[in-house]
Amino acid sequence: MKKASGVFIGLFFLFSGLDLLSCLNIFDLRWFSKPFLLPLLMGLYLIESPKKNPLFLAALFCAFMGDVILLLENQHSFLIGLLCFLTMQILYSVVFYKQTALFLMRDKMALFLISIFVIACLSVMVPHAGAMKMPLIIYALIFGGMAIIAHWRHKKLKGWLMVFIGVLFFVCSDALLGINKFVAVFSKANFWIMFTYIIGQFMIVKGYLKSE
Repeated sequence: MKKASGVFIGLFFLFSGLDLLSCLNIFDLRWFSKPFLLPLLMGLYLIESPKKNPLFLAALFCAFMGDVILLLENQHSFLIGLLCFLTMQILYSVVFYKQTALFLMRDKMALFLISIFVIACLSVMVPHAGAMKMPLIIYALIFGGMAIIAHWRHKKLKGWLMVFIGVLFFVCSDALLGINKFVAVFSKANFWIMFTYIIGQFMIVKGYLKSE
């Protein structure tokens, strides 16, 4: 099993590297590299997981669909991709909620800091979002909620910190995507969006596996 896991991890980072190089226009392989990322993480989860949580697998599948659809790079694909990732975050939130500790929900500092981050993101993006204002607000509230619930998971769980850091990387990836889409295109945007996304998804999967 360890050998098989190593193969999936190795392939994941191989395709991740190819995708990041494609983001820098060194290769033109995005349609080859990006669609493999989430299936490899799904395979890793299926090999290592003793429980094979269907909701967690469904979340990864939604992320896979979002990855592929966003490659089309048009207005309709952006909305559909947004919906895929919104569904992923809701499913992650449900999975994480089942591992929460009630006493940790009294931790107002995490709620305050994450709320400030979400408000800051919205204050920057919403004025430029046009007809996308409401979907953007809903999406930001959901990813903020996912981050809060990830923090409220029982801290005695193995992999607690790995999952939480992974979620923060994912949230940063979404924030960078929103800034690049609605505010201003910045240098090497696709690279930094995918770099934070890849780290985030990998840490979420590996951290959650440790908690099962």
